[in-house]
Order: sequence, then structure tokens, then C-alpha cells
Amino acid sequence: MNSLEPLIVGAKLGLPVPDADGMGRAFPELQMYLPFIYGRPCYPSCVADSKGEVVCCTYVEDATGLERFFRGVCVKQGMASGVAIGALTLSEVLKTCVHFSVSNAWQLGRAVARARKAHLSVVESVCSHQEGKLIIVGKVLSVDRVSEKGFTKSVVIVEGLDEFLGHRVKILAKNENYIIRYLDSSSAAKLKDGPVLACTPDLICAIDSDEGFPITTEAVRYGMRVAVLVIPANPLLKTPQAMRVVGPAAFGFGDIQYAPPQTIKDIRHLVA
Repeated sequence: MNSLEPLIVGAKLGLPVPDADGMGRAFPELQMYLPFIYGRPCYPSCVADSKGEVVCCTYVEDATGLERFFRGVCVKQGMASGVAIGALTLSEVLKTCVHFSVSNAWQLGRAVARARKAHLSVVESVCSHQEGKLIIVGKVLSVDRVSEKGFTKSVVIVEGLDEFLGHRVKILAKNENYIIRYLDSSSAAKLKDGPVLACTPDLICAIDSDEGFPITTEAVRYGMRVAVLVIPANPLLKTPQAMRVVGPAAFGFGDIQYAPPQTIKDIRHLVA
């Protein structure tokens, strides 16, 4: 669907790989695959583990049903499985996939490498290349993480440093980050949830604040110095049809409406 797997398969089979994918970012569930969102049947599909056990699905009512079925299989296979779905037609790739995502990835990597070599800000380079917004630079203050039904859920609190000193944010994740909100520290008793700064389907990223290496949700640890950025999602993920599947409500937050990301500077009048 994305990442390195299609390149590995293409290299082994001697076939070209389209400069496109079905998400344009990472999402935790199969129904969030764009061709499924826009009506492509999700069967036949297969899931396999490293020992060669293969489970095939020849019919399922919808992609959510496929996700539940394959998630259960994945848990039984030791939480490490590969999924293959039926091939897309050229028309489906053109209409329902995010284009130029592969080249965008290597161009971003090149921009980061050049920034490091020139001793420039890697964070600024990523934001410039991806039209992103910097939310906070700080230290990871706490990490609460639990594995549940094949997913890793976490709540991370980041305390601001330098120009962000005195500010804190909370990041909620389900395999991937999906909501970041400001934490109101006006009460001495406890931190309270403040305004939402960004939410899915926009991509909330944590990177090493000095070198720019990506920090995945399972790799976040107490004390890490991180920069938290928000990168805008592809327009295909922001239609009403897609929002029902990848918006905040899909993660259990029906009270949060999607809005373009805000920086701490944008909401200072609300938390002063």
C-alpha cells in the first residue's frame, strides 16, 4: 500500500512501481485505504506471516469487516503479518490514489540530508518542503502506552523548550498520531485539555529536534527532545466521504470537527 514493500516486490519481479500509493501517509486500519473509501471492492485479499501461513478472503461485506477479520488473524500470527489485496486498474490508481508520494518521500529525505550537511535547521527544512507547521519543540514529559486488540494506543505529553517554554501539548495515538491538543496549565492542581491544535487526516509528526530523524509512536520515550510538526493531508483524504473514515469521529472523537492546524501562537489569545 505504501512504504518500502511495493519497491521490494517490484525489484524482485522486475516490474515498475507507480509513483503513488493508497494513503499518502500512515493509517492504522485497512478501511482507511483510499481505493476502499472510494468504492473499490476489498476482496479477494490475503494475509500471510513469515512462516508461510496464508489466509485468504474471497468475500467480505465491507472494508471494516476485512480489517476486523485480518486484525484477528494478525494477532494469532504473532502481530507480524503482510497483506495483499487485488490489483488496482490504471483508472483506479489515477482517481483514488495519492500521486507522487514515492518521489516526495525521497525528495524530503534529500532536503533533510542537505540541511544537515549545511548545518541548517532540519525542522525548518521539513516544514518548508512539506508546507507544514511547527507546533512545539520540547522534551517528552510522559508516555502512557498500552497494547489493545492488535493496536498500540498512547498518550504523550510534550513540555516546551526555548521559545515554547511554559507550553505543553498532548498527543493521542492509535499506531499513528491522530490528535494533538494544547494543555492548559493555569490550574496548579492538574493540566486541563485546551484547544485542539491539529487532528487526523493531517499528519502529526514527531521528529528528533536536532537531526530530524522520524520518531514513530512506539519509539517515543521519556526525556526525548522532539519537534512536533503537522503536515497537510492530500485533498482526497479531506472529502466528506473520506472524513467519515479517517476524520476524528473514526477514532472515537465525534465531538471534534476537522479544522486546519493551528500553532500555539494562533491560540495564545484563548489560553492567556
